Amino acid sequence: MTETKFSPLPDYTLPPVNEVVYVMQFTPLPEWRIPLIGMLWQEIKGEYPKFREMPILAPVVERFDQVIPTEQAQIELLDRPPLPRLFFLDATENWVMQVQNDRFHHNWKRMKEGEPYPRFGAASERFFEAWDIFSRFLEKQGLPQPNFTQFELTYINHI
Repeated sequence: MTETKFSPLPDYTLPPVNEVVYVMQFTPLPEWRIPLIGMLWQEIKGEYPKFREMPILAPVVERFDQVIPTEQAQIELLDRPPLPRLFFLDATENWVMQVQNDRFHHNWKRMKEGEPYPRFGAASERFFEAWDIFSRFLEKQGLPQPNFTQFELTYINHI
């Protein structure tokens, strides 16, 4: 039997990774309201002292049974204005917790040229810590845990 040896993966001083995004998409949380967004921010403000209101993202679920993805128009009749997607940012604005009533994102993004990429392990750890905070917040508020529809992990590299 021949043993195959692989060379170790390269370890760059400044890898071309500009952003890492974890995404958990779920069915909308029917009881998610503006006061809860404020209460969440009060809990995380020490770690994420800044925020930005952003346009909402439409749900997109990747389907593997379709050969060609199709776009579908949607019309929604709402009994109240749609809630924004919120960016909660750390002081450096490199780490972002994004919350919308049907999704949760956590990003690391290089904001200044030359900033070091914290590596996948650190990005992953921060995501799971942020998710745990959000999940416990929902539980504390008596809201159900999300019913997941899709998970994503995206790397954005500038080469």
